[in-house]
Amino acid sequence: AAPQNVVVWDRVFYDQQTRTSSFFRGAILGIAMLLGLSMVLLYTARARSEFISGALFAAAALAFMLLEAGYFPQSRKVLAGIEVTPAELRGVAESLLAVSLLFFLTALPDLRRTSSRLRNALLAISALGLLLPVYGFVDPLLTATIARAAFAATAIFGLVILHRLRRGGTSAPPP
Repeated sequence: AAPQNVVVWDRVFYDQQTRTSSFFRGAILGIAMLLGLSMVLLYTARARSEFISGALFAAAALAFMLLEAGYFPQSRKVLAGIEVTPAELRGVAESLLAVSLLFFLTALPDLRRTSSRLRNALLAISALGLLLPVYGFVDPLLTATIARAAFAATAIFGLVILHRLRRGGTSAPPP
């Protein structure tokens, strides 16, 4: 029996996959940009802190997605000569995601009405969390690790708070 030809790599298939994934990434990035812009525009129509904190989260998520999609060389042009490594930008982006999620949690109107002490404590933690992106330039790997843990803890804590607020109900009229 004669040996069969084995194709390890197909250039045409690879190019097709690259074009498909590039289109998909571009569509996701465009939707994220429009989402952030719409939140800012909603704030102009109705000034509520939920829209601003949501827009901050969308901007942080967009920065993270841009880094994940491989746009680091283009982001270096935007930074105008500031020497930043990809690890530093990742640490800053991930820490901004965690901090903006905390700010979004403090912006919940039900939390503002029912538990002002908890809201004030979360605001203080959020304000301290603003130091995390700055620390991203000192130790980016530790910053990314802390940011991931803070993001997970905030998401879980936020879901617990939302569940308790919804289960307890609110008797106060909306602001």
